[in-house]
Amino acid sequence: MITKTLKIGFFIITIASFSLVSAQEKLNTKKDRSVKMFNYLDTNTDDKINLEEFKVRYEKESTEKITVEKLFASADTDANETLDRAEFKIFYEQTQKPKRIENQVHRPKKKVEKKG
Repeated sequence: MITKTLKIGFFIITIASFSLVSAQEKLNTKKDRSVKMFNYLDTNTDDKINLEEFKVRYEKESTEKITVEKLFASADTDANETLDRAEFKIFYEQTQKPKRIENQVHRPKKKVEKKG
């Protein structure tokens, strides 16, 4: 009876440790994305992103209401006209949409029959 309880206990601990490792990997992946994007945008490798470098990525996503300049200004918290790694990380993590499991499941589209 004691051996069965110990086996179940070890099994539960093993499952919990795998879950913890998986959660830590997800956090590291999100951090890695912001670092990779910063390095991609920092074309002159001065460890800062200026407005011209920022436009490379975010000009496509700007709308009439929000211009790239306004987006950059909102991310530039110290108003020195450049984004350092800390400012960019905060901006990047706030603007990324969380990935939901429902969006990753490929469901067949329903066929709509037209009458007439």
